Amino acid sequence: MKFALIALVVFSLVLLIGLLWQSKKMLSEVVKENKSRPKQPRPRQLHPKLQNKQ
Repeated sequence: MKFALIALVVFSLVLLIGLLWQSKKMLSEVVKENKSRPKQPRPRQLHPKLQNKQ
């Protein structure tokens, strides 16, 4: 019984580390893609509640 518990803990740790590594890799790809995309300046828009106060 103890062996099964230890195996479960080890398996879950490996799974967690794998998921963390994969998410980090995907995040770095997204950041790289965002940096390569040319920036298009957008006109600043006020929140609708702020517009009618002016």
